[in-house]
Amino acid sequence: MKIVIVTNPLPKTNLSPVVSLSKLIQILPSDCSITLLGAGYSETQFSRTNRPIEVPVLPSISGGKISRFLKSLKIQKTIGEMILNSKPDIVLFWIADKMVTPLKICRKHKIPSVFWILFSYPYMKSLPGFKNKIALCLLKDMAYKADRCAVEARGVAEDWPELWKKRKDVPAILPIFADQRYYSFQKPYLSRGYNVCVVSRLASEKNILNIIEGFRFFNEQQKNLWHLHLIGDGPQRNEVLEAAAKAGGSVTVHGWVSAEEINDLLNDSRVFISASKTEGLPSSLQEAMLCGVPAIVTPVGGMRSIVTDRQNGWVLKGFSSQDVADGLNSFAHETNQESFSRQSVATIKEGYSVEACRLKMSAFLKK
Repeated sequence: MKIVIVTNPLPKTNLSPVVSLSKLIQILPSDCSITLLGAGYSETQFSRTNRPIEVPVLPSISGGKISRFLKSLKIQKTIGEMILNSKPDIVLFWIADKMVTPLKICRKHKIPSVFWILFSYPYMKSLPGFKNKIALCLLKDMAYKADRCAVEARGVAEDWPELWKKRKDVPAILPIFADQRYYSFQKPYLSRGYNVCVVSRLASEKNILNIIEGFRFFNEQQKNLWHLHLIGDGPQRNEVLEAAAKAGGSVTVHGWVSAEEINDLLNDSRVFISASKTEGLPSSLQEAMLCGVPAIVTPVGGMRSIVTDRQNGWVLKGFSSQDVADGLNSFAHETNQESFSRQSVATIKEGYSVEACRLKMSAFLKK
């Protein structure tokens, strides 16, 4: 089978698409050929997948708004031509809500297509401004016109009921695996420090500032026993650093660090937090749970498919700093946190191994 993956241009300040694409590549059938078409990507970025993959060089998009828009149109046309020349059996649109022209070409030439929805509809609908409204309309149109749709978790599918009603079908649920090569339970839970961990891009939709404020409320009640570790970077870095500085030394912003360092920090943490307003199936949540760190999460996307309230974690009622503080208090008052830790590990190992995800993908592609 010849598979082409089409994706949006790689943002210069956000390399997380490389991680998710690497995982997608690893669960594709071992006997297929893979070509990735996306501006700013290279074959070296996927060397850890141990899979042969062709990544034609496409220029990064830079310059002013008009320049970027014109370059994007040109790259989309080029990708469409590459699809026609390669004659694939199927085209997978992954993080590809801007790739309108390639999907049109697939439809015109009857090349089978699959479009992944990786975003929360309520969040996207809430975004102000004409540009965001157009982006939502384009995403819904692409999802409607693709031959098939897929999501990473049932929780994501539940965010888009009107789309499935219009399509008169339901999406395939194809989760991405948690990488057990780099993340695992190593340190006994009760031997860990009083650490709270966040692994996230520092961006407004990730709600990091409310996490810091909610943690401060909680920690004051706990007589400053706890420490918050923030791993990540992004456009809100300066605001996050400013908020962290006001926490009296109880918040550390690490920036992006290696997988080995993240694994070590997780294995010395007692709880993980994501207060994000939109998610698909976050790798950071899976990795934390693999390390035996129970999670406090917001009820969005795939997070509510992994975390069951008061069984293997805690689900917040909302997104405010008070909601975060309430979640931390619920965690702190739980008398059997170690059981939550064991349940977290079991949840990921049983449902999100590379073997389980590969079997689901293979069955889907054979249909």
